[in-house]
Amino acid sequence: MPIPMLKSNPAGSGDYTPVPEGTYQGIVQNLFFLGTQTPLNPSYKPSQKLAIRFILDEPLGEQSDKYFSITTTVGFSLGEKAGLTKLFKPVLGSGWPPEGGTLDPETLLNLRVMVTITHTTKGDKTYANVASLGRLPRGMAPFDPNCDIFAWSYDDPPRDGVPEWIIKQAAQCHELTGQSAPAKEYRAAAPAGHKIDPTAEDAPF
Repeated sequence: MPIPMLKSNPAGSGDYTPVPEGTYQGIVQNLFFLGTQTPLNPSYKPSQKLAIRFILDEPLGEQSDKYFSITTTVGFSLGEKAGLTKLFKPVLGSGWPPEGGTLDPETLLNLRVMVTITHTTKGDKTYANVASLGRLPRGMAPFDPNCDIFAWSYDDPPRDGVPEWIIKQAAQCHELTGQSAPAKEYRAAAPAGHKIDPTAEDAPF
């Protein structure tokens, strides 16, 4: 058969549609442990990273039964200035681990939160960001999408539901490449999952 005609996309078009700015009810759908990553800024030290995906109560379209989701990456740390702490401490309050405590990140899965989305513009592209999390207002009906809730680590085999970019990023971790001495491993001995060392260094995100 003849080679079909090619048609270019209009400027600014593409598969990526940012979540509209606003505050949504969301669920912690997935945790992706990326291992020790080398930051783009060489002034920061390599550190372990955790990507968190939220599914939001915002349909992709008027007639769609699918919902927007958004992923943010934070340092794998309980430090007071760490991204993980800044996101979840306002939600969990006194339930957040005290200084010297530990946290099994998988306990965050399926957590209902209010997710505030803001936009940043780079060139001609607009990107959505998770600005903050909050507690659900009292009496709000829970958002209950039919979605696959799970945690995944860089040393797990690929599986459905793990984005390709996550798999590629995880494959670059020091633990797999031997790029340098890996950071301390925080996987819990029990099947519950990873534990966090609150003294671990965390690069800004």
